[in-house]
Amino acid sequence: MLCVDGGHEVIDRATSLTLLSTVAVGRLAMSVDSLPVIVPVEFCVDDDRVVFAVQPTGRLAQRVDGAIVAFEADVLDPAGGDGWSVLVQGPARYVDDRCEHDRLSGLLAERSAMSPCGVSGGHQLVSMTTDVISGRRVAAAAATS
Repeated sequence: MLCVDGGHEVIDRATSLTLLSTVAVGRLAMSVDSLPVIVPVEFCVDDDRVVFAVQPTGRLAQRVDGAIVAFEADVLDPAGGDGWSVLVQGPARYVDDRCEHDRLSGLLAERSAMSPCGVSGGHQLVSMTTDVISGRRVAAAAATS
């Protein structure tokens, strides 16, 4: 069933997860010292989780564990007006299990070929569930109205 919200097609959960898996960089949004912070992060989708890397000494790593965050990734064609956007919201948690950290680091390294910067060594992995996920697809006709 096609649902339309404000001229945008609502994308179902499965399609949203599939679309997320086609890109390697998204944006993490959270509150740091009572101010909104939005930063690009490399990520991968692992089952029903979004996993991303942060520098262990950075201010995000010091505050992200247990924080309620938002994550968004999208692909938009400014010339054609078509695209999609997926938003995930929920608690973020460090990946503390060494074996799981190594496995997920491998997944991120494979995907780094899709990204201009690549995941560096010594990073802290963070995961968030996709329990709260929403996706929208915009078509050229909707973008101009």
